[in-house]
Amino acid sequence: MLPITSFDFKRKIKSKIGVSIALTALALLIIGVFPSIQESGVDFGQYIENLPPAFAKAFGASIANYNTIEGFLSIEFYSFFWLAVLGAYFAYKGGSLISGEIENQRIDLILSNPVSRTRIAIEKFLSLLPDILIINIIVASSIYLGTIAINEKIALNAILKVHAASIPFWLACGALGLLISTIINQEKRSQLYAAGIIFAMYLIETITIETKYEILSKLSFTHYYKPVNLLSLGEIEPNNVIILTTLTLILVALSTIIFEKKDIKT
Repeated sequence: MLPITSFDFKRKIKSKIGVSIALTALALLIIGVFPSIQESGVDFGQYIENLPPAFAKAFGASIANYNTIEGFLSIEFYSFFWLAVLGAYFAYKGGSLISGEIENQRIDLILSNPVSRTRIAIEKFLSLLPDILIINIIVASSIYLGTIAINEKIALNAILKVHAASIPFWLACGALGLLISTIINQEKRSQLYAAGIIFAMYLIETITIETKYEILSKLSFTHYYKPVNLLSLGEIEPNNVIILTTLTLILVALSTIIFEKKDIKT
């Protein structure tokens, strides 16, 4: 059993559902706008062709067809909200896993249980997984049903690929937050640093695309999760999943080592 994971999951269940509902509302709003975009007769493909190549590639516009529901969702929802905002969100949540317990002086009670610090850190990290699954299930189902409601056909396997591939990406973001939370004792600072790093990674990849500094994009977690490719082309890169999973394991391992050696003063 995982009592710490279970407790953390149950403690803020309403906020998890709230985030899912907010994302669903945003996605459905975007889907609802699509028919009017089609009826407008505006050639958005031509508009996208006139964008700077780096800008178009950063948002997936060089891959996605804006006049299809897959391309429209890729550019308007997945390329930023799903990738950068949710990545930063899980890093932010990870940033409170240990630092929050220290700052709120609950850590002594947790450490009084007959479990190792390593197990505590791992269970705290695993408490992010139910959040990830809930958001994916609710949003994926809503998007699929939403496209049916406007008489658009979107491949179910493409949606499943996008959402399944987000799991290792968000876990890596959460693991980064966990690491920072074992180093910084102040909860808000830890959370903001973690979320800020993910946003910085996203920006670095965005501004270095199609430049001589493009190699720097490989330092970004967002480089290894491409929702636009998955939804528009159905392409999934097994190597990217392996890289993100490896990064997660390394970050969690480092977190447990630091937490084990940490001198906690409350």
